[in-house]
This record gives sequence, C-alpha cells and structure tokens, in this order.
Amino acid sequence: MLSVFGRSVSEVMYLCRVVDYEEKHSGEGLSITEWRSTAEDSLMQIEYLQNKLVDQIQQCSDLSNKLHRTKHLEDLQNKLVDQIQQCSDLSNKLHSSEAMSDQIEQMGLTIEYQMEQMGNTIETQQKHLEDLQNKLVDQIQQCSDLSNKLHSTEHLEDLQNKLVDQIEQCSDLSNKLHSSEAISNGTNGAHNRNATKENALHHQACVLRADLEKSMQDNVSLLLKIGREDKLNSDNRNVVNIYHDMSKRSQEFVGISQGMISGTVLQTIVILVMIYKTNWNREASRAGDRVQTCGGQKVGNDKENTEET
Repeated sequence: MLSVFGRSVSEVMYLCRVVDYEEKHSGEGLSITEWRSTAEDSLMQIEYLQNKLVDQIQQCSDLSNKLHRTKHLEDLQNKLVDQIQQCSDLSNKLHSSEAMSDQIEQMGLTIEYQMEQMGNTIETQQKHLEDLQNKLVDQIQQCSDLSNKLHSTEHLEDLQNKLVDQIEQCSDLSNKLHSSEAISNGTNGAHNRNATKENALHHQACVLRADLEKSMQDNVSLLLKIGREDKLNSDNRNVVNIYHDMSKRSQEFVGISQGMISGTVLQTIVILVMIYKTNWNREASRAGDRVQTCGGQKVGNDKENTEET
C-alpha cells in the first residue's frame, strides 16, 4: 500500500474530500450523518478504485514477468539450437574420426602383415645367403686346390724346358749320325750299331714330344679352369654384396615404417619394399642361374679331366 506522510492513500483522499465537502457545503444545512454516508461511499469507491489499480499493477507486473520469461525462453531456444548444431557437428566429427581410426587400424594391420612377410623373406634370403657363402667357401677351396695344381705345373714347365734341350740334343745327334753315315759306309757292323742308336734316339724323342704336348694341354686346361673359377668367385662376391645392400636397405625401411604413422608414407614404403623384393628375386634368380651354369661347367671340366686321364 502507498503512503503519504505516514498515512495511507485512502485516508489522505478521505481527508481531502472532507475538507472539500466542508468548503462547498458549509452554507448548506446537511447533517453530519449524511455527510458521513457520502464520505463513506466516496471512500468505498476510492478503495475499489485502489484495489482495481493494484490488480492492474499486478497484471502489469505479471505481463512484464511473462514478457521477460518469453525473452528468456527465446534466448534459451537460440542457445538450444546452437547446442544442437554443435552436437550435430561433433557427431559428424566423431563419425569421421571413427572412420579414420578404422582406416588407420586397417592400414596398421596390413603394414604388420607386410612386415611379417618381409621378415619371412629376409629369413629365407639369409638362409639363401648362408648357402651362397658355403658355396663360396667351397669355390675358394677349389681355387686353392687349383693354385696348388698350378704350382705343380710349374715343375712341368721345367720338364718342358728339359725336353726341349733333349730334343735339341737329339737333333744334334741325328746330324752327327747323318755325317757319320758317309764315314761308316765301309763297315756294316758299325752301320748297324749307328742305326740302332738312331732308332733309339728317335723313339726317345717321340716319347718326349708326346709328354711335352700332354703337359702343354694340361697347362692350358688348368689355366682355363683357374679363369673360370676366378670369374665364378667374382660373380658370387657381387651377389653377396648385392644381398648385403638389399638387407641393409630393407632394415632401414623397416625402421622407417615403424617410426612413421602417415598413410602416404607407409604406402610409399610398402611400394619400395615390393620393388626391392622384386629386384632381389631377380638377382637371386640370376645368381642361381650363374651357380647352375658354373656347376655345369665344373661337371664338364671334371669329365674332360677324367677323359684326359
């Protein structure tokens, strides 16, 4: 309730009306009861109007509260729309991240499988390298044997020189025999003895010539064998060096693939590993062909040696 100077509005209005009424009707002969009744009616009207004003004020406050609530609801609705949009964006990002995680997991599985295959191929290639190393050791042993044989053929060269000297001596003796034929024509016994000596020397010269030709053929065959063995050893060394390079590169690529996460880098690594794998298979097949050809040449040379012996 409103108040003025400690009194209510109704009391103030009542007093104003009383004063006004006294001023207007001071000359009239109204009684106090009539005046009081009119004052009470006016007071009741004032209270009614006051209550009505209070109700209107209350309605205005309610309307203002409702308006404020509607504005707050609109703000909440806008915020709710924003939250829904953010939720939809987050859900889309979540779905995309799930798809990316599935793709990354699949790529990791494929890379793991390919690395297992690479490990298996490396193990097989290491076994093949061990076999090649064993073959290389055998070839080195054969080369050492051939070098020993070559040292033994040096003695044959000395024998060859001796045979040449003996052939020259035989030729000198034959010349002497031809010169002595003119002197020994008078005696048959001396002629027969010289003939037998000439035949013996001629036979000895033929035998020495055959030995010389055989030793020369042996020297040529040994030199050819040594050349083939040197070529085979150089090819085997090249194959071993290529395999070592390939194994180092494969280990480097395995380390890089374990450290990397990007899909494009992993795909390039897989492609490079496949390329090196194909290159290594080609080199291994070539090395196998070389070993087979060298083995065939070795068998043919052994057959030739057996035939010569």
